[in-house]
Amino acid sequence: MQLRCTYCQTMFAIGREEKLIAIQNMNKENLEYYHAHCPKCRRANRVERARLEHSYPNWKEDLKTMANEAAKTAKEIAEPAVPVKKKPAAAKKPGSDKKK
Repeated sequence: MQLRCTYCQTMFAIGREEKLIAIQNMNKENLEYYHAHCPKCRRANRVERARLEHSYPNWKEDLKTMANEAAKTAKEIAEPAVPVKKKPAAAKKPGSDKKK
């Protein structure tokens, strides 16, 4: 999604992942606007919810798949790893520690 900063007139883009996270946060906190920060002047630009949702069709399905993948990853991290068998250390021969 291409935006133009209202302060410095610089064009910048919002990526697909950033839009999905923005929509998710807006739904969670019941917000009407997202603040996209300009990379040049660092000021916040207001983007309406309807404009974000219109630019990201099927965002609900992507949000569900993203949540499912996060749950799978968290489950894999929580499960203990299979212990690896260590090889026994080789026994040292007596007298091999001596310096020559």
